[in-house]
Amino acid sequence: MENNLEKHLEEFYPISLQEMDSVRLMNRIDTKFVTSYENFLRLIPFLKDNYFLQDIEGRRYGFYHTIYYDTGKYDMYLNHHNGRKTRKKVRMREYTESRECFLEVKLKNNKGRTAKKRIKVDAEADNYLFANDAGSFLKNTALYKSEDLVPHLENNFDRITMVNRAKTERLTIDMNLSFNNFITDTQIKISNLVVIELKQDGNQHSPLKEILPDFSIQKQSFSKYCIGAALTNPNLKKNRFKKNFIFLDKLSKYQNKFLQRI
Repeated sequence: MENNLEKHLEEFYPISLQEMDSVRLMNRIDTKFVTSYENFLRLIPFLKDNYFLQDIEGRRYGFYHTIYYDTGKYDMYLNHHNGRKTRKKVRMREYTESRECFLEVKLKNNKGRTAKKRIKVDAEADNYLFANDAGSFLKNTALYKSEDLVPHLENNFDRITMVNRAKTERLTIDMNLSFNNFITDTQIKISNLVVIELKQDGNQHSPLKEILPDFSIQKQSFSKYCIGAALTNPNLKKNRFKKNFIFLDKLSKYQNKFLQRI
């Protein structure tokens, strides 16, 4: 994290993880926005009057580790790519700051709502798909058997989490994204990209939506699994994500090391 970002974060009123529990929004509408890191630094001072900042034991941002699972034929990736309204994603996510690890299923319905269901698993498990009650959980929520899925993509990033003063919406800000593709053995780090996600119970007023136009930040679909997989696997269909790649290409013109193979 850059020092100037740290200074900005110190100016926010904190909110604890326990207080955030009342704004979990496990069934919600997600709206995503993408911008450059430099533009985000200009934006963040304008958020402090409308949002609390999650603070865990003095830390104001966290490190997240994710493994995405799919079938051998990339069914979940292709459902998203092909524009299917009802779709799902299966992932293991480790919330490093809270020291918790969950097997999660994200379900998107044809009305644009996202429901997240999860079970806690042992972070030291050899295979999260078979840990605890993972088998029955996946069968009941994702309609997949554990043996039908394989790990495709590993993703790491830093996250800042905020909640508005009315405690009706969450705001997550993801930076320093990196991907490791287990199938192609390709690793990519994306710098200078910030993914902002607004999580609400419905399509309602948000302080963020009033501020973003002043910084030329527009709504844009961005799936970390799909974009990460497309960037690291040349054999996947990816024409639906052309808008994302155009945006990434524009950012790369301002920072030579935007996409780094590591």
